[in-house]
Amino acid sequence: LRARTEVTVKATSSGGGGSGSSGSSSSGGGTLPSNPTSKVEQAINKLPDSTKQEIKQEIEKAKNKMPYTALGESITVKQLNELTKGKFTNEELQEMIKNPELLSKLGVDTSLLAKAVVLEPIKDATFTDVKATYWANNYIKQAAAIGLVAGNPDGSFNPNGKLTQVDTFTFLDRVLLSKGITEMKLPRTTVEKYVTNKEHWGFAYVASIGSKLSEETLAKTCEYREKGLTRELLAQVLYEVTKGKLERVKPSIAFQDVKTSPYKEAIDYCTSVGLLSGTSATTMEPQRELTRAEMMTLIIKLN
Repeated sequence: LRARTEVTVKATSSGGGGSGSSGSSSSGGGTLPSNPTSKVEQAINKLPDSTKQEIKQEIEKAKNKMPYTALGESITVKQLNELTKGKFTNEELQEMIKNPELLSKLGVDTSLLAKAVVLEPIKDATFTDVKATYWANNYIKQAAAIGLVAGNPDGSFNPNGKLTQVDTFTFLDRVLLSKGITEMKLPRTTVEKYVTNKEHWGFAYVASIGSKLSEETLAKTCEYREKGLTRELLAQVLYEVTKGKLERVKPSIAFQDVKTSPYKEAIDYCTSVGLLSGTSATTMEPQRELTRAEMMTLIIKLN
């Protein structure tokens, strides 16, 4: 966003043809300053250099732990107040958030600000390829109703379509944001060894989920950047982002095809808390990719 400076020109008595008691012959009126500044800029300019330096140091310390995504705003008033050492009013802080270019005057690299995510609910959503009798219809409608999914521009949903790592992490991140979860496990310097394309539309979502994983798991998921995550690897991601703390509501199932999986513990966890289900009474198909419809059931359960 670009900062906007509004200039209000007040009427003066010069050259206006009023009562003329002063007899002023000024024809041009007052002269506007060539570079008007906002109240926030004035407040920044008034800060002593020592205070500006303190703020820059605080930002430098914090930048490696700044979240990649945030719900609604790129940074909260509370967060910005802490970074700026309480030197500005709430009104001034809100203006900085609306106009990030103002932050650059304090030495803030605005590219470090979180991507502001806005969830747009769709009431009673219908999609051309999802019938009312489809097994996942209610989950899809619920996900749309809370703004977690919108479908395709042509009105379809593609429920059987496969999900890439980017798609999967985008859905997961929206759910976590809706629950107020932004805590990072990995610093930005580590995340960006694996998530490197900052120009990609999904960079912030992938980096956000990646920052909540172990480095080993992050590295592994990035091998699936443009293809679907396997069910077993997704189970590991879910185990880590929930910190293994969800309540177990079902007994573990001894699936025959996960005995040798490196993610067996995560699969057992996800099935016992209800996030994932087997594909039969004895199989999980850990190497199979998750479909979009299956992902909707998962994120609603997670939500």
